[in-house]
Amino acid sequence: MARSTKKLDELAALLEKTGGDPQRLDAVRKAQNFRRSWLDLAKIISTIRKKRLHERWGYKDFYAYCNDELTLKKGTVDKLTISYHTIERHAPQVLSWDGVAKTIPSYEAIDYYSRALGTPKNAPLDDEGEPEPANEAPSGPPARLEALSAAVFEEGRPVAELRKTFDPVFFPKPKGAEEL
Repeated sequence: MARSTKKLDELAALLEKTGGDPQRLDAVRKAQNFRRSWLDLAKIISTIRKKRLHERWGYKDFYAYCNDELTLKKGTVDKLTISYHTIERHAPQVLSWDGVAKTIPSYEAIDYYSRALGTPKNAPLDDEGEPEPANEAPSGPPARLEALSAAVFEEGRPVAELRKTFDPVFFPKPKGAEEL
């Protein structure tokens, strides 16, 4: 069993046994189910950040809470929250999908989509975990954005396929890069 899995299991058991804060236990449970339910985890950590619940639990820093308690690194937390807010803004219907009848796209695919819309990979986040508004327009033509949207939300294509198909349009290599 991985160290992070064991840590989460032990923390969940402790919180249940001691009657810990229900939202804190919910966050730990969501972290346990991360692989199959990233959207639930992204929603709860967005709520924790927005309401500053981590401070109630003794953490002054949101990322310290996510790392120490949920075993999530800052980069993963940012990808999750940006992806969640991207879905809220651009494909809210996904929030009602159950993941069985209609597959929920991976957070990596949503992150790719978000960057194609113009959100830089390391975009600064506001207090609610949303990326600061980009000063630039989406990097591709509207028809290609529609095709990317369909590939992500309707077809559920994996990020590797998205890169292969859409990198030349949205993230072209500079001239001479092939030679290097």
